[in-house]
Amino acid sequence: MKAAPLLATALLAAATLGLGASVAQEPPVGVAVWEQLPTQDQIFEAILSHPPCGPDGTYTEGMAMVECRLGEDGRLNACKVVRESPEGCHFGKIALQASRYFKAAGTLPDGRPLKPGTRMFVPMAFKAPPPDMLPPTTAAMP
Repeated sequence: MKAAPLLATALLAAATLGLGASVAQEPPVGVAVWEQLPTQDQIFEAILSHPPCGPDGTYTEGMAMVECRLGEDGRLNACKVVRESPEGCHFGKIALQASRYFKAAGTLPDGRPLKPGTRMFVPMAFKAPPPDMLPPTTAAMP
C-alpha cells in the first residue's frame, strides 16, 4: 500500500502545532502536547476501511471531532464522536480509529500536569488522496 502524504497533512499539522486537542478541565487549560500521533499509513488504512462518499464514488475531504478521556498512560479512552462533516461520510468512525494512536505528554506546554480522566476534544481534518495514490480497486468505485 502506497503512503498518502496529503491524507494526514491537516491532522498531523494541527496536532503538531498544538491545535490538535483542546483540554477541558475546570477551567479550560489549553492544548495538549502529543508524544505520539497516528502515522500517515494508519490514517490511510482507517479511511480505506470505509466506503468513499464523494461524487462518482471517490474519497472526499472531511472533518470530525472526538471527545475522549485521558488515560493513565496518556492514551485517549472512551472516545465518542461529537461532530463530523460531511455527515454520513464515516469521518467520525475514521477519527475514532485514529484516536487509538494518539498519546499525550504528561504536561501542558507551560509545564502544568495533565491529569488522568481529563476530558479532551480532538479535531481531525482529512484530505482525500489524489486518485493516483489509491489502490486500483478503490480509485473509482461505481
